Amino acid sequence: ESDSRFTVLELAHEDICAARKEALRSARGEYAIFLNPGDQFDPGLLEKLYAAVAENQADLAACNYSAVNAWGRAVPQQAVHTVWISAGASVFSWRDCPDYILRVIDPILWNRLYRTEFLRNLDLELPGIVSDPEISLAAVSVAAAERISFVPETLICTKMDNPVKDLDEIRNSVFAAVERAKRLPQREEIRHAITSFPINHFIAALSRQIRDFSSPEASWFYQMVHEVF
Repeated sequence: ESDSRFTVLELAHEDICAARKEALRSARGEYAIFLNPGDQFDPGLLEKLYAAVAENQADLAACNYSAVNAWGRAVPQQAVHTVWISAGASVFSWRDCPDYILRVIDPILWNRLYRTEFLRNLDLELPGIVSDPEISLAAVSVAAAERISFVPETLICTKMDNPVKDLDEIRNSVFAAVERAKRLPQREEIRHAITSFPINHFIAALSRQIRDFSSPEASWFYQMVHEVF
């Protein structure tokens, strides 16, 4: 209340996707970041991500994070998979790793700083996609960026702890990402990445999210994956 740089927006009966879009429409700054409540942040998080974006004239910058497990221990996670990037590179794009560009950074939104204008230029509305959670926007924004920078430090600690997700949400997220990626100008160059993205996420869902394969939900999801491939 005492700092004019802060504006609080309240949306009644809306989901997190609607909240992000409204925040982006109202943002006045040159950069945007989507932080989760409850996470812990390195005091230098914004400074370091800003430096990575500004100095490299990048569309976005990402950092690594740690996740608190069931025993309360923070386990470091490699969110930026540098094994798919040229050794020593501090900036990259889809041209450097076209077969892995949708997965080179974990498809999460909360470990990146974006240029606001870059996000606004992305097509946030996609007809026919009912659910469009963060997996889609996070993955496709990396594929669309002309310059991506990264900070190889762990700057965020999340309490995510690999929660079990709704399988229908996973399906919608993956299909939304694929449909978005197919609309990019470089879709032919990244076609292998588009093909491998659903394979990777559906296999992960089958192995990590399903605890009871005899359940109707598990049976439906398995049948859906079988029909897709």
